[in-house]
Amino acid sequence: MALRSFLKMKTILIICGTFPPQSDVGGLRPAMFCKYLPEFGWEPFVLTRDYPPEDPRFDTKLDLGKIVDDRHIVRVPFPRKEEEAYIAQRGLAGLFRDFFMPEYSSPPGLLDRMKNAAAEIFRNQRFDVILSTSPDQWELTLGALLSKEYGIPLVADFRDIAEQEAGMRRPLRQIFQVLRLLSRRSRTVQNAEFLTTVSRYHQETLQRKTGKKTILVYNGFDEALFCPITATKAVGKGPFRITYTGRILNLWYQNPAVLFRAIDELISAGKIGLDDVLLDFYGVDLPVLAPLLEKLESRTFFRFNPKQAYNNMPLILAQSQMLLVLTNRGRKGVLTTKFFEYIGMKKPILCVPGDGGELDGLIRDSCSGFSIGSKEELKAKLVEWIGHWKNKDFPDFMESNVAMFTRKNQAKLLSDEMNKLQVVS
Repeated sequence: MALRSFLKMKTILIICGTFPPQSDVGGLRPAMFCKYLPEFGWEPFVLTRDYPPEDPRFDTKLDLGKIVDDRHIVRVPFPRKEEEAYIAQRGLAGLFRDFFMPEYSSPPGLLDRMKNAAAEIFRNQRFDVILSTSPDQWELTLGALLSKEYGIPLVADFRDIAEQEAGMRRPLRQIFQVLRLLSRRSRTVQNAEFLTTVSRYHQETLQRKTGKKTILVYNGFDEALFCPITATKAVGKGPFRITYTGRILNLWYQNPAVLFRAIDELISAGKIGLDDVLLDFYGVDLPVLAPLLEKLESRTFFRFNPKQAYNNMPLILAQSQMLLVLTNRGRKGVLTTKFFEYIGMKKPILCVPGDGGELDGLIRDSCSGFSIGSKEELKAKLVEWIGHWKNKDFPDFMESNVAMFTRKNQAKLLSDEMNKLQVVS
């Protein structure tokens, strides 16, 4: 607070599809910008969607406390019934527009409602920068429209890009949808001063395809929450616990098959006991893993837990011996938030089978853990680690170098780049 009193605060409008405490894809990244940008002279305002309690997507487990003045957050209520009403009332002109500009119908009708809400905001507030953060196209389109109308610099932030799914099998209809969105992305970012994104692969891809300057701002970890914690436990007693938190979207993205087979074969061969290891999953949909589980002889080394409130996760991670990162060979630039939260805890990380690229390199260079794709190597390591755990000499923490990945440091990177802009004030 003392630093802020000496700074002339500039204002930034962050447009995002979701925002805490709503727990949905893409909400945490803009929330962390809001939390730490004020330390570098930026006062955040937020325009976001609001889910009513009766909406099945309503989920308030992402409670970060008061990170933005409530008067600076405009939450636009838009329940599912209004999406359905938009589709039912859409005429031929609307169908034509939505065909070529799919951001108007994904979600249906939301962009029009957000444009009206933005007009109300601009009646009373002036901004120095607009930041539109994906994953949806409507945020980028709205940011581009506002930037042009009010003459305010636009920053386009990409959490995901379609190119990260190159090689995924899609039906023809989905392929066409991706091509439309790529076309719209290319047009809307032309108004942006620069782009930001979450991985080196994303950065190089966006810069090459859009011709716009693109900077790398990792998702990072909030060091106020995710930091080394010594949990109360009986060292060397109980199973060797490997914990995974978050969703598994599909096995194309995250495939734990090699780990499942390694443990199953070790148990079948009598090299480890039935209760020597526990894979603790939090928030994972069991049906996604069913094709893998049904092939195993032993199914005693799993535990599937419900999704937990965000603030509960550090203690859960601290009570584990290793933290599991799931990826797949050839997946490019997919650096999940969970990975950075894990490295903040400094618990040993096990990544399987590894991406053979950027993720593996970050684990290696930061000395955060192990990336293993070979079943035989994994079996040998599991026997070694479980033995150390039983002998009470398995390390609690890694001597890793991860300070650069804090959310605060990543917000500073963004702030430094925005300070170069010719802002309105």
